[in-house]
Order: sequence, then C-alpha cells, then structure tokens
Amino acid sequence: MSELTAGGIGVLLVGAVLAVAVLQMRRNLVRGDTPDAPIMDLAPGQKAFWNSTLSSRWLALLSAGIVAVGVGLLFVPDLPILVAGLLVLAGLLAFALSSIHVTADAAGLHVKYGVLPWPSTHIDVGQIETASVIDVRPTEWGGWGYRGTLKFLRQAAVVLRAGPGIRLDLNDGRVFVVTVDNPEPGVALLNGELARR
Repeated sequence: MSELTAGGIGVLLVGAVLAVAVLQMRRNLVRGDTPDAPIMDLAPGQKAFWNSTLSSRWLALLSAGIVAVGVGLLFVPDLPILVAGLLVLAGLLAFALSSIHVTADAAGLHVKYGVLPWPSTHIDVGQIETASVIDVRPTEWGGWGYRGTLKFLRQAAVVLRAGPGIRLDLNDGRVFVVTVDNPEPGVALLNGELARR
C-alpha cells in the first residue's frame, strides 16, 4: 500500500512539473518578445546561406550513461528485456539531440539533430512572420532538449544550453526557438528574405 501511495505521489509530482513547464511555454508564446530583429540587405537575385553547429557535451555523456545502464540491465536476471531496451532507446534519442546543425537560406530555417538525416525540422520562409535573436533560458522553455510541439502546443524549442538563440514567430501565431551560437547573421538573413518577398 505504501508503494502505491509513493508511486501516486511520484505521478502527481511529475504531472505538476509538466503542467508548470507547459504553462511557462504558453506564457512565452503569448508574450511575443522580439527584442533584436536584424535585417540583411539582399540584392535581387543574391543568394545567401548561413549555418551553425552546436553540441552539448553533458547531454552526450548523459546519453552514453543511459545506454550503458540499459546494456547493463540486459544481464540482470528476471528483469524484462523491455526495460533495458527502453533505456537504450532513450539514451540513443538523447544522443541524437546532443548536437544540432542549424541552416538558414532562401528556403527558411532547417535544424538537423545528431549525425543522422532524421529527425529534422524545417520551417519554410513563407511560414515566418519575423525572426529575432533572443536570450534563451531553459527554465522558460520547459527545460533542455526538444520541448513542446508546434502542432499541439503551437510552440517548440530546441534548447541545448542557456544563451543566444533564434526565435521564429510564424504567420499562424506559432513560435519556434532554437539555441545556437552567433544567431545574428542567420536571423538577419531570414528577415532579409522576408523583406525581399
């Protein structure tokens, strides 16, 4: 009975943390801060391209640890193999999010995760209302990793660390944020493409 009570309390605590994270993300969506929106002056026919890569060493180490624990659990007698498999899968997913490659060009913003071609995120330039440089605080976006969903929460953030990032306010009111080093040229390029349209 006490285990059930402790489990119930754990579920309530996890639910409360998730609810606070969702409310904080909703507040960011409504707030709509766009403090710095530089614009690149692009001549007709001129093509521009910007990219940046960001890696999180601590997330890579954490994911390696999760995979190691999962593999170790394979050798525990009477433990369902599904538990170990889920841990290995969680570790591999975390590793996929431990580095990102962000590109901006005439087509929009592209984010690739890890070394594989999938998953990826593409925001078409035609969907973007404004691009801006913001200071990303993980606690304001629900933590580290891929937070939220554009489809259901109308907001998503790729947060590998605190610091500068790109915020895209989309035409339909959705918001996409990604942390990246030196985001100003990418934001200026996207706003230049928007101005040119």
